[in-house]
This record gives sequence, C-alpha cells and structure tokens, in this order.
Amino acid sequence: RQQISDSLSFEILASEAPLFTRAGDVIMSPVVHLPDLVASVLHYLDMHDNAGSLSFAWNAGIIPKDEIWVKIGGDHGSKSFKLMFQIANLEHPNALRNTIPFLIFGAKDLPANLEATMAMYLTQIEALKATEWHGRKIKVFVFGDYEFLTIAFGLSGPSGVRPCLYCLATKADFQAPPDDAVFQLRNLEQLSSDYARYLAAGSRIAKAKHYNNVIRPCLLPVEPQDVCIPALHLDLGIFPWIFQSMARDASDIDLVLARHTHGADRDSSEFRELAEKHSDLHALTDELQTKEQDTQQKHNQLQWLLLHQHTLPEDYATQVCNALQLQWRQSQQAEENVQARLQTLRAELESFSISNGPCVREFEAVFAEHGIHRQAYFSGTFVGNHIHKALQPATTAALTSAPLRVLDSHSVGLSQEALDQFHSTPTSLQ
Repeated sequence: RQQISDSLSFEILASEAPLFTRAGDVIMSPVVHLPDLVASVLHYLDMHDNAGSLSFAWNAGIIPKDEIWVKIGGDHGSKSFKLMFQIANLEHPNALRNTIPFLIFGAKDLPANLEATMAMYLTQIEALKATEWHGRKIKVFVFGDYEFLTIAFGLSGPSGVRPCLYCLATKADFQAPPDDAVFQLRNLEQLSSDYARYLAAGSRIAKAKHYNNVIRPCLLPVEPQDVCIPALHLDLGIFPWIFQSMARDASDIDLVLARHTHGADRDSSEFRELAEKHSDLHALTDELQTKEQDTQQKHNQLQWLLLHQHTLPEDYATQVCNALQLQWRQSQQAEENVQARLQTLRAELESFSISNGPCVREFEAVFAEHGIHRQAYFSGTFVGNHIHKALQPATTAALTSAPLRVLDSHSVGLSQEALDQFHSTPTSLQ
C-alpha cells in the first residue's frame, strides 16, 4: 500500500488472496492494487502536463506528437511482484520516480499467481488502448523479462518447441535458420484460438507443441509486436554465457601453460587429473542448467493443473496431478544430486595449486580495474550495472586480450609445441 501511495494519491484496495509458493504450498498473501487503471494513467499524465515534462519525446521526434505511449510491465523483487506502468514520453521513462506500480502481491511471479491477480486488468487495459488524452491517442506497450512475458502471453515458456513470443519459429529454426525464412507472426487472435484448441483437446501439457505452446490465457491484451524487446535481460542472459565460455577457454589455456612450464617439476598425472576434473566441471555445469530448467517447467505445469483442475474430469485431474508431483520431485532430486556433485568437484579442484591459473587471474585484474566485482560473476549473480560496465568497448577489449598478455609474459619459457597447441586450440578469446 505504501509503495503505491508514494506514487499516486488514488484509492487503493488491499486484501489477501490464496497464492502459491515455489514449493507448491498455498499461502494467504497480501494483494494491493489500484481499482481504476485508466483514471490513474490519465491523472499521472495531467500531473506531468502541468509540470511541462511531457514534451521531451515529441520535441525529439521520438514519439509522434498525436500519441501518448504507455508501457505496462511486471517484475519480481524484494519478496513481492509489481505490475506497473511508465509514460514513455518523459525524458527518463524508466527512472524509478517515473515507474508507477498499480498491482503488488507478496509472492513469486508464478503462472498461477499472475493468472489469479492480473485477470482483473484485462478489460481495463483494453479500455486504456481505446482512450484518448487531450485529443492524443494512447498506445500501450508491454515490458518485462522473458519469463514474465511468456507467462503473461500464455506460452509454456522459453524451453518449449515454439518458444518465441513474437513468431512461430521453432527451437530447431533458431539453431539453423533456413535461408530467407519468414516465420508467421503471433497475434492476440491466434493466441486465443490456440488456447481454446488446447482446452478442447483436454489440456494435455505434453501436447503443447501442437497448439504453438499456448497453454494459458493471455493476461495482457496487447499485440505481441508491441512488446518491448527485453534488451537488459538479454544482456543479463547472453553475457554470462559468453563469459562462461571465455572462462572455460582461459582455464584450458592455463592447463597448457601449467603443463609446459611446470612439467619438469610435477608428475604429469596431476595435470591429466586436473584436466579431467575441469572437463567434468564444464559438463556438470551444463547438466545443472538443464536440470534447473526441467524442474521449473514441471513446477509451472503442476501449478497450472492445480489452478485449473476444477475444469477437468476429476479422475483425469487426479491422475495427472499425482504424476506431475512425482516428476517434479524426481526433477528436484536430480537437480540436488548434480549440485552436490558440483560442490564436491569444486572442493577437489581447490586442492590443486594451479587451479586458479594466470589467465583466470588476469580476468580478475580486468574486473578490478573496471570496477566489476569478481564475486558477482563467479557466484552467478549479475546486475544491470555490472553488465553495462562489462560490455563497454574498453572492458571487452581488455577481457578478450587477457590470454594473449599472459601468453606473452610466459612465452620465453614455453616450447614451440606449447605455442602451437595454444594457437591451434579453438577459443572464444582469440
């Protein structure tokens, strides 16, 4: 209630609702919302109009002068989910002071929770799209991370056969796109039709691909082509993947350096064992990511079934629910097993004095020089400010040239065999 009242002096409704936890339990969670979204947006526009702050985007030619652009999006953080709006006509539309929450609930942004709370705004968002303000047309866009967007538009998720929010391309198409391929675009009418077919066929999640992976009702009546590409979230996903690839290659280079610079003083079996453990570490890291995705998918399917079981035949709902619960627990156990193996392997690697080699240490030096904390990257925790710093040209140049600097400093003691091995090794860093 306080978060919303800090932004707008409007009527605020507060209540409690039964929402799900990640463990599948139902809790009574606080839900606070503005009952009239359209009036709230118009009131906020009037405030900025009186302050003279709406003209920036018009004067800059970014937005047509007869249009007002409103962005609606969702995000989870600080133990609560917020559905909010922003006015894109402002000079800094994404600033916290210009972000107005109109729905907050104290639970995770799971599919069942979003469906239970956001449905009240379906007709209001439709009304907002049809509203004019001082003769200007209001155009509505949507923003958020990709997981939120796929849930809000009814898709099974990023791991589905057709995971794209914008078109019907398959995962196989992403791996090897056909030459000059043109994929059919999604739209609200088709999303509704796919969901109706999915329900009519018995709501069998295993058959989701036959309905373009639409397994839920659309919660945001905005055309998919008006969804903002989540650039920051793409960076947050892509950069860690790229850096992980770089770190692996740097680790491999460190093994080459260690073998050739210390081979006379150390038993070569130690290096073979270290190389094998590094290879196992890479494989287990990939396996854990797959297990985590599988566990999350099973969890989402189970919650959807619990929310909609009253619409299905009782015997069928019970049977499927029991099967999904078993699969979810098995996925959780498999994920925990991989995590335990990873923890053991990392502890074993700590016993090798060369496990943190010169290339990896050079990355740490680059991070320190550019104000990027090492722990944020190696613990898997990323924030937008770190990503922005890491993607600056000077930072990327320093990171990608790190192994070459290390090689230059060690080249005097390396044999031609070692140099040849380094230069023949495919690496993301060369």
